[in-house]
Amino acid sequence: MPSLDLHWKFNNTLVDEEQGLTGTGYLFSYAPGQVDRAISLKELFSRVVITPDSYINNMWNGGRTLMLWVKPTTGSETRLSLIEKSFDNGWSMPFGYIVSSKLDLQFIQQFSISAGAWDTDTGLTIGSWNHVTLTYDSSSTGNDPQFYINGSPITSTELVTPSGSPDNDTAYSIVIGGTSGSQNPDCLVDEVKIFTSALTDVEVQSEYLSYFTFNEGTRGTKDLRSDYPYELGLTARTTRQTGKRFLYPTEKSLLKGFQRRKNGI
Repeated sequence: MPSLDLHWKFNNTLVDEEQGLTGTGYLFSYAPGQVDRAISLKELFSRVVITPDSYINNMWNGGRTLMLWVKPTTGSETRLSLIEKSFDNGWSMPFGYIVSSKLDLQFIQQFSISAGAWDTDTGLTIGSWNHVTLTYDSSSTGNDPQFYINGSPITSTELVTPSGSPDNDTAYSIVIGGTSGSQNPDCLVDEVKIFTSALTDVEVQSEYLSYFTFNEGTRGTKDLRSDYPYELGLTARTTRQTGKRFLYPTEKSLLKGFQRRKNGI
């Protein structure tokens, strides 16, 4: 499996736990998260800024994976930045328009002649935690990003076909949240991860499922097998740090589930 390059847990700190990259926060606060704590971006221009570094510069060239949890509070008639590395000279992932009661996602990558832009055909649930994953390789204009929500791949529409070569974004910071004084992202963000390459469908779903606990024989505990009816072969492991048991699907069983869905079983 591709290795984890960067990981911001936001447990009352803006320091990445893998390489030590530190963010600077503006007009933000900490709040209960999907896992422990999260950053709350509910003020105009609230944001966390991560300065340029070799780990994040031109990161999509050759294929990478971006993963995070987001809990949007409201919808908007104006598209808002969720995370970006210069909208005009790099890449961005905005969200905001309400489509069938959900907030759609976009991804824009700037190229030397014309930018590429893609829009999801479904979106984020307002008021709930959503696990968002994006895999993309900017080395070819023929490559499309793959979006995932809550571990499942979703379709997207290419709004603009990219042309030329990807813009060099080495001079720009990653910004999580608002990028101007008029923007209020109005959301919580947790567990931002960047992987060294593009994860597969199986790997993305395994990452998503790993966030849920499973206590055998305990009433009221969420059993993910109800969400994934195909025999996932979930196994419980106990972490030494917390003693909690986490569900990990075997790759073979996940592939079986995907194949059953593909065949309409």
